[in-house]
Amino acid sequence: MSLPPDLTDDDIHAIFESLDVYLNTTILQALTHRLYTGILIVTFWSIFRSTKNSTVGRCIMVLAISSLYVLASVALGEVWAFTHHAFIDEGQNCYTVYSELNGFSPMSTQATLAAGITSCISTVIADSSLIWRCWILWGRRWLVVIIPILCTILGTVLKAIESYTLASKALMIFRL
Repeated sequence: MSLPPDLTDDDIHAIFESLDVYLNTTILQALTHRLYTGILIVTFWSIFRSTKNSTVGRCIMVLAISSLYVLASVALGEVWAFTHHAFIDEGQNCYTVYSELNGFSPMSTQATLAAGITSCISTVIADSSLIWRCWILWGRRWLVVIIPILCTILGTVLKAIESYTLASKALMIFRL
């Protein structure tokens, strides 16, 4: 497949800049995931070393932190697989890679859905942990946690709507 004849040099330059930004963002995400792994290890060490926390509270925190780490790993894996697919499998030229990364394939829809789902679940887990800690710290007062609860619900619903809209648009484009 060759470049479409109506692309100017400026268009090709803009495509290459976009591809460069996407690839560098993916590499940066992978590198920061290594930092996240280090923070996870230090956090677990701190949790298990402390004698102040109850066993149930410790287990819940370990489960929440582990879940967040697994979700971040799944999101990174999906981004990495999608990037590999776009640059290696579909990488005949800059235009095919650009088209793949901008939502013109089923793999793009899958990556969008995976990012949306993991993001929604991570938001609920992290915000629930924060809300629970505020609830306990402020003496179980609803007035303190009602706004964070509403914001968590609103943020999750809006992210779900965004993911659904992006995925449905990508599916409609792919079917055409």
